[in-house]
Amino acid sequence: MRKLEDAVYAGVLGKIIGVYFGRPVEGWSYARIQEQFGQIRSYVHSQVGSSIIEVDDDISGTFTFVKALRENGMPSSLESRQIGLHWLNKVIEEKTIFWWGGMFRSTEHTAYLRLKEGIDAPDSGSMAYNGKTVAEQIGSQIFIDGWGLINLGHPEMALAMAAEAAKVSHDGIAVSMAAWIAVLEAVVFEEKDIRQAMRQANTIVNDPEVSELVEWMINVCEESTHWRQARDQIEACHPYSRYGGNCPIVTNFLVIVMSCVMDHDDFLEAISIAASVGYDTDCNAGNVGCIEAIRLGLENLDRHAFLRSQVNERMWVVSAEGGATIDNASTVAQQLITDARQLHEKTQSLWPRYAFLFPGCTHGFEAFQGTTVSQVPGIELIPQTGKVMEWRTEVFYDLLHEKAGGYALVASPLLYWGQRIYGEVQSAELTKVTLFVDFFNQDEQAERFLSDPILVEGKQLLNWLLPPGRGYPIWRMGLLVKGQSLFVHHLDHGGEPALTYTEISTMSPNYTIGRAVPSWYRAFTDSTRCSTVDHLSTFCLSHTEDNGLVYIGNQDWHHLSIASTLILTLQKTAGLVLRLTGLQRYYAAVLQDQKLRIVCRKDRDVQILAECDFAYAADQEVAMKFEAFFDQLKVSMDGEVCLICHDSTYSCGAAGFLVEKGTVQARGLSLQEVTHA
Repeated sequence: MRKLEDAVYAGVLGKIIGVYFGRPVEGWSYARIQEQFGQIRSYVHSQVGSSIIEVDDDISGTFTFVKALRENGMPSSLESRQIGLHWLNKVIEEKTIFWWGGMFRSTEHTAYLRLKEGIDAPDSGSMAYNGKTVAEQIGSQIFIDGWGLINLGHPEMALAMAAEAAKVSHDGIAVSMAAWIAVLEAVVFEEKDIRQAMRQANTIVNDPEVSELVEWMINVCEESTHWRQARDQIEACHPYSRYGGNCPIVTNFLVIVMSCVMDHDDFLEAISIAASVGYDTDCNAGNVGCIEAIRLGLENLDRHAFLRSQVNERMWVVSAEGGATIDNASTVAQQLITDARQLHEKTQSLWPRYAFLFPGCTHGFEAFQGTTVSQVPGIELIPQTGKVMEWRTEVFYDLLHEKAGGYALVASPLLYWGQRIYGEVQSAELTKVTLFVDFFNQDEQAERFLSDPILVEGKQLLNWLLPPGRGYPIWRMGLLVKGQSLFVHHLDHGGEPALTYTEISTMSPNYTIGRAVPSWYRAFTDSTRCSTVDHLSTFCLSHTEDNGLVYIGNQDWHHLSIASTLILTLQKTAGLVLRLTGLQRYYAAVLQDQKLRIVCRKDRDVQILAECDFAYAADQEVAMKFEAFFDQLKVSMDGEVCLICHDSTYSCGAAGFLVEKGTVQARGLSLQEVTHA
């Protein structure tokens, strides 16, 4: 099982490294890349004025859409219709994952609009609805690697799942080529000869047109003494102009084949070729990086240490599940391995969030005034003599300095006031350990909060309960270590939050109308058209359509109450939500049609679980409290319990507000643990 674990981890690393390699020159011509860089053999972000870690659709889509398997109960097969509904649950229109380039210009935007209209997959991506050119662009393959990674050694299942996933937005050869990439990833887990692996993928996918193109590309590579010669043949025989659209799949698919065949079994050379040939550089380098990292292994990747060290596993998986945006390669790999084992072995692996399972892994932690040594499982922290070592990782993004790139960075923190940080550490000699969190305060400055010092000698459990607090977002967490080396077996955080948001005059005393919204509001995930903070209360929630949501938190939240005073207008619906895992899956307590209701939304279905008459009018203020404790849901209005019901559809998730076709102000917000029914 060590082989599977390392291969999945390598594939995730290879994907993000490839994307970061190619992203700075995305959209550049071949001539421009050649003139400025020759062949790209290092990260070039700083030379073009970007950051190494940026939001990218290739990463967000890849590691969001594969969650459809988990959220549908881990079935052995999955239909495109289910994955299409998952899109609606995880994509915030015109904000997350996709290039929102317009109907019949952006394939994914077009497919999303079809889904939104009620046209299910596979029709949403079909030529019949969208035309051949739109249906055969690159997008099917750029999001496909997750389906290969959970099916390593199981190429037939990779084929079935990847094809269904591709059909949500694509058709024709784009479906076959995307499936071929996932199949190749499943095959190279065992078959290390790249040509033999590609021919196995041809047999399994069984699309004569794809097989012919793969064989043509292999032959061109064998007849070429340098990859530039092979690249010239792609441009001569299969240029963009032959297929039409912004980014046709065939040209880019051939780049992937060429890069893997001509890399001389060197991971860096593979992604270097893919990033240097032009076309869709980040997409192609990402696919190539995943394939070749699985095939060649971590040892090959680590021939060039900078590839891992400069990235430090960091990644942003941006979706409607804002509480899952801040991520790292190790934690993503752990979840994919868990899914793979459940899918193929019917067993489940449960690891702490930061388990340090893989050679050289970091979970995004950085060390200052000290060094780290990977021990698998675990990591050793070695302070400099006489210095206090700082070891930390981000649980939110740096609101003061971070650049998101060309895509929106939508995120909520991983860690909140009221939750626990816990784990297990060990030291052979007496060592002082202090836990800390850094957060953004009311003055929009970073501030540190420390635990009491802990003296560690031998093996010891850590268990730090953060105090209740205002909703100022926690940015980083970590350890301060003084003395001898400290071995960290694992770390985690979780539990229910204890958060209070007051009026903006006390939350952000220096806030001025028209300026950037405060950091605490930027910690909310927002699917609405024009919600923001309110200078007279706390929140102004406004949406012109149904199902506008503003929320915070993640799937660590289970037994929770949410309370706020709502100031009504002529809106269609206003209320509070709990246990939200996306835009289409949550519980809500709502005022609607002069009734108070508890509803359960699951995809396109909204079920009324309980309701009662409740008269309300514009400009009325109502104090609403919504609670979830195991399967019990309870709503109180102005201090009186009005509705109680039971439902077990959802057990955890984020919390926030719902507004439909109108505007609602909200004064204050309280999120607290519920300990009894």
